[in-house]
Amino acid sequence: MSIFGSLFTAVSGLSAQSGAISMISNNIANVSTIGYKEINASFESLVTTQSGSTSYSPGSVIANQTQTIGEQGILQQSSSPTDVAISGNGFFVVKSSTTDALAAPLYTRAGSFAENSVGDLVNTAGYYLQGWPLDQNGNAPAGQANISSLVPVNVSFVGGLTEPTSNAAIALNLDSSATNVPYPVPLGTTPSYSTAVQVYDSLGTGNNLNVNFTKMSPPTASVTGTIDLKGITGNIAGNVGTIASTDSFSLQVNGGAVKTITLDGTVADMLSQINSIVDPISGQHLVTAQLNAAGDLSIAANNLGDTLTLATVSGTPLAVTGLGISGAFQSRALGDVNLAALGTTALDANGFVDGDNFTVAVGAAAPTTITIGAGETVAGLLSDLNTVPGLTASLDSATGFLDLKASDTITLSDGTGSPLEGGVDGNLGMAAAVAATPSLVTGFIPAPSLSPTLLTPLASGTPPDTDGWWNVSFTTPLGAVVSAGAINFLGNGKLNAVPDSSANVLTDLPNINWGDGSNTQDIKFNMSGFTQFASSYDVVSSTQNGAALGLQTGVSIDSNGFVIAQFSNGQSQKIYQLPIATFSNPNGLNASTGNVYTQTENSGTYNLRVSNTGGAGTISGGELEASNVDLATEFAQMIVTQQAYSANSKVITTADQMTQALLQIA
Repeated sequence: MSIFGSLFTAVSGLSAQSGAISMISNNIANVSTIGYKEINASFESLVTTQSGSTSYSPGSVIANQTQTIGEQGILQQSSSPTDVAISGNGFFVVKSSTTDALAAPLYTRAGSFAENSVGDLVNTAGYYLQGWPLDQNGNAPAGQANISSLVPVNVSFVGGLTEPTSNAAIALNLDSSATNVPYPVPLGTTPSYSTAVQVYDSLGTGNNLNVNFTKMSPPTASVTGTIDLKGITGNIAGNVGTIASTDSFSLQVNGGAVKTITLDGTVADMLSQINSIVDPISGQHLVTAQLNAAGDLSIAANNLGDTLTLATVSGTPLAVTGLGISGAFQSRALGDVNLAALGTTALDANGFVDGDNFTVAVGAAAPTTITIGAGETVAGLLSDLNTVPGLTASLDSATGFLDLKASDTITLSDGTGSPLEGGVDGNLGMAAAVAATPSLVTGFIPAPSLSPTLLTPLASGTPPDTDGWWNVSFTTPLGAVVSAGAINFLGNGKLNAVPDSSANVLTDLPNINWGDGSNTQDIKFNMSGFTQFASSYDVVSSTQNGAALGLQTGVSIDSNGFVIAQFSNGQSQKIYQLPIATFSNPNGLNASTGNVYTQTENSGTYNLRVSNTGGAGTISGGELEASNVDLATEFAQMIVTQQAYSANSKVITTADQMTQALLQIA
């Protein structure tokens, strides 16, 4: 039994070594196969159960396959941008067909993919690469953990790619010495300066977005004289009109403190007095006085909505007559009795006498007599006053006092009784407006009736520069106004605006219709590059993020697994993302033809991961993973296997000789 057992043992040894040399042969044959993982022979002894310690029955041996699927191969640079490799754990997902719905998912490390005739990425074994399709915003579909979320990666395009402009900007200087046009800017006014930036619509058409700038008077209460003061080197008094050294006037901003302006100094002294008016709480300057290019005095409120009130303090009526601004503002007469408190009750029940009257005259017009009628209310009195040509009568919203405004001087005179006088009798409280002879009362400069639309909010804490206002309009080539509004510059030439966290000053240009069949377009326009200096108009730069139609020029794969298409217009688009399939035991996968593997119970279930997350390796585009076969090791193992095979054959020869000797005993 033992001699024949030795024969069988040697035969099993020959079989095991034959299997080992087959594995070595296969490894050597695939030493250049991309992504190939070597298979090693692991010998296992089979022992025959012994019946006693005095006899021995030989067993046998078998050669098992040991896979090295989890071992990394060297990454090699490739000339193809669609070649990919994985550094670390995981596999690419592939299928054998794009049309067979029953084709099972397969897993491979062989990343030599190239575009076939219909645009599918296929490796050299004919397997189709699978990936998550991305939408226009680069988002993957829901249910990414399921293999059914994957589709064949196809990089063919029927058309090309356009990139509609969504952000644009111009950096430029506006000439601070440009002439102001009146505010509001009249329709049809030729802009002070125009430029354009070419942007692209959804069809890839380039369109000029025109940007028009018009320097304008401040959209605040303002007044400008007509007397040239720039040549006055000494005192104003005695050198300008009839102004005397004792003349003065008062200036009040938005009903605040009254500031008396004396005219017994130089022009610079007068400007300094006016410009010293500040808010008592914030310390902010409330008014700006300066000489314009013609040398005329210009006074403007700094804040939108503020009003200016000028009044005589001493000297000729409204001493500013000599400064040439007497006809530039409204007159105002303000009482000191709260008429709003009377409601709808009759005036003759509140201190007035039926038949009392007074006269009102505007400018050189004939006086109009206003009579208090029986049972007349405050509303009736206002109605009578508003019949006077050029006069507007109302109740002051803050105090309820009678408020008279006109475009020329207002002259008030008592007639019968004393209805203008104030006091406990509840009369109009206009006594301060009555003198021995008809007198001019307060000069009132209202804020503009139309507040500007600001393209960007003004910075807080810094008053606008009254000579830094521009109207800006954005128009299409067809002349349609996309957006229009006001901007302001500070005295340092910088834009008076609130920037965002990126230091951009953005204004929205919504729903632009180019009239060429393209989709309506929204653009955020960055104005942070606008300046206003005493220099010529100059466009420093213009930028936008759109692009005309581009045709596909190439495809690449990045380290995040994104399949990216490049286009001739310089744009690129992410169209797929490649997942990495991981297994708890990759060496338990079952190898199939074409260097692919199938899932088994030993490998565990797949998990789809994004590159370099959740234990998955990192995808490397433009590289390939070489076989992990070590040729030197294989040759050494081949020698050992050869010798082991020869030794087993020698055992058979020896056992045969022993058997022949046994047969010769007879």
